[in-house]
Amino acid sequence: MIVGMAGAILSVAALPISSLRATPGRSLQALSLLVLHLAACVAYYLYAQSNPADANVYYFDKIHADTATFAFGTVFTGKFTLFLRKTLDGSFLECFIFFQAIGFWGLMLLMRTFQEIHIKLGTAEGPLSTALLFLPSIQFWTSAIGKDAPLFLAVSLCTWSVMELRRRLIPFGFGLLIMILFRAHIALVVVMCLALAAALHPKISFGRKVGLLAVTLFGAYLLIGAVANTINVNVADTSSIAGFFQDRGDVAQRVSGGTTIGDAPVYIRLLTLLFRPFFFDAPNIPGMIASVENVGSLCLFFYLVKNIREIRFLARRVYFLEYCFVFSIVLIALLTMISYNVGLGLRERVMVFPTLFSLFIAHWAMPRKQPLTSAPRYPGEYLPYARSAPPLTEVR
Repeated sequence: MIVGMAGAILSVAALPISSLRATPGRSLQALSLLVLHLAACVAYYLYAQSNPADANVYYFDKIHADTATFAFGTVFTGKFTLFLRKTLDGSFLECFIFFQAIGFWGLMLLMRTFQEIHIKLGTAEGPLSTALLFLPSIQFWTSAIGKDAPLFLAVSLCTWSVMELRRRLIPFGFGLLIMILFRAHIALVVVMCLALAAALHPKISFGRKVGLLAVTLFGAYLLIGAVANTINVNVADTSSIAGFFQDRGDVAQRVSGGTTIGDAPVYIRLLTLLFRPFFFDAPNIPGMIASVENVGSLCLFFYLVKNIREIRFLARRVYFLEYCFVFSIVLIALLTMISYNVGLGLRERVMVFPTLFSLFIAHWAMPRKQPLTSAPRYPGEYLPYARSAPPLTEVR
């Protein structure tokens, strides 16, 4: 009972953070998302009753986390779930509700990020940014016991924090802490992308670049041990990294089934990660729903590729967008290399949604009179937030 009540209270407590400027319409939207998220949680719970799922692995301790030596990642997830189950006497459904509350906080932060982008651009929110929040994959994969809900919260929290990094260092650090506990290598990716975005961004002075690079590289150094603890690989050793990918390849070859990509070429892995299942390999209703969503994924990437010059133009002028651009590319590349079947790709690609969607919304909402890559006739013509609102990030 305690675990279920805590999950319900946490879910309701997330509603106020969804909006910087609350209105009845936005409150209704947030409440609708909560109802849908809880429905997805119950649906996942019912699915796990008769189908293989990570939730069963963690709740029924099929990885023997109870007797395992402490480690980040899978072992920590197992021990945390066992704490909810044994110490707090949480039922299977109650643990589902608690983890969905974690994922719902990430969803509310993403909603808040979209709103702040529109506010800083001086444009009204449209139905597109709302529709992205209702995507079935976000609702489903962030509502169950496992790593996906905490990681979605962590990435959403870091994305929102980078928008005004100087003022939000504590939330950013908390997001990194969640990543370290559940998937430390993602925390390392975030820190390295923060440094890479700073190095590439022309609007940051040399002195500030050096300071930010020093801090992020020191953070990366500290994270190396956490990554080794999580996935047993030394990222400072090329042979250790090569061994890790070889092990992943061996796992891919051992896994059977029609959705396995095994040792497929990189471009097949990339297409599988981004666009499968796609009707022809959707054997059931969930597969068909995912296929319909992947039509939208195709449209999204077509839009981004078509407007890549304008997106890069904006990213070179706004550090927040530079970070979103770099993180999205790096994480997609990493997931392409380590994913070995359609199901794993479907789950893990949700981590890239906060930055990828933020990049898309920022370009879509940008008011302009002519192509962004042409010379402006007056300062700020294509960057309205420079005239009437603070920049999308503050790096000082």
